[in-house]
Amino acid sequence: MQELLHGSMILEDSALLQVPLVTKEFIFAVSNGLVDVVRLIVKVCADRVLTDGDGKRALACASDMGHVDIVRLLVAAGADMDLPDFDSKTALMCACENGHVDVVRLLLDAGANKDLLDGWGHSALAYASFAGQAEVARVLLKAGADTELADIGCKTALLFASEKGLVEIVCLLLEAGADKDLQDIDGKTALICASENGHIEVVRQLVEASVAKDLADDCSRTALIHASHAGYVETARFLVEAGADKNLADMDGKTALIYACENQHVEIARLLVEAGAATDYTANDYCRTALICAAEKGDLQIVRLLLEAGADKDLPDIDGKTALMCACDHGHVEIARFLVHAGADKVLSDSWGHTALVYASFAGLDEIVRLLSNLGD
Repeated sequence: MQELLHGSMILEDSALLQVPLVTKEFIFAVSNGLVDVVRLIVKVCADRVLTDGDGKRALACASDMGHVDIVRLLVAAGADMDLPDFDSKTALMCACENGHVDVVRLLLDAGANKDLLDGWGHSALAYASFAGQAEVARVLLKAGADTELADIGCKTALLFASEKGLVEIVCLLLEAGADKDLQDIDGKTALICASENGHIEVVRQLVEASVAKDLADDCSRTALIHASHAGYVETARFLVEAGADKNLADMDGKTALIYACENQHVEIARLLVEAGAATDYTANDYCRTALICAAEKGDLQIVRLLLEAGADKDLPDIDGKTALMCACDHGHVEIARFLVHAGADKVLSDSWGHTALVYASFAGLDEIVRLLSNLGD
């Protein structure tokens, strides 16, 4: 007579008929890859154990662990392949997320639904994509998995792969005809997702696939603006060379150059200026130019770069403050000196009637006061 170890007891076939008693041992055996134990239980009471509470999710458990022989046993015994586990994932999703290619193939061949969605709207392909399981993604795509399925955040497999910099998966999805320009709930495209994370190789693949380079998200930020804001030099350079619009502004009226200056990304500011980006763009909420941003931050390299490119030294912001006033207000002596020597107007006043000299005096910056009063060198 066949027997099954249950704790310190031996269960005989008759005991296996008590489904609640054996379900715990069944799940334990499935989880730990005990093929013979699973085979025994399935043989004796498959029709009941596979429909019991936890037992119904045995297939998802086996798939998650990659126990292909147990998956084969359960499928043959009639386990519901599309039944979700407690995390709302099907057996196929579990296998895809963990890269169990043989299990994926087995389930697909057995007729598992490849396009079901979990509670968050993730498909099996999405799981393979954000988990970086390229071979699994290849198998799913060959089986005809839908590339346009999106989760509750409107993210597709391509968006997930682009965000994570998974080049091989991005290439597979593009070859399968995935829509390159779909946008998520925040309006971000695959190109934006890749650019804001500095994934240059993904950016390269997307651009070569003719994505729309200047699509903007819900904040009107393009891929180039995101790359410039984050400081990804090579990504920004590639986008500029690929023809991305250098002068588009976001909903705050900030261009890629302004973001580069605000965040002191010197090399990005340089490549944008050399590519002909507008240095005197002021259509933002505070009418702040790139030069004002650089002067306020105390970045002499960018200030010099902008002036050499012909930036207007005396353009004021919405409050009438010039780059020189901002430099004085923030105590940046070298920049104040450089701007004065470059011919910045020392006597201009802002909306409150304050000159650069007044700001320097307020801050107690004697060196700058002397400079502006022509008392120093």
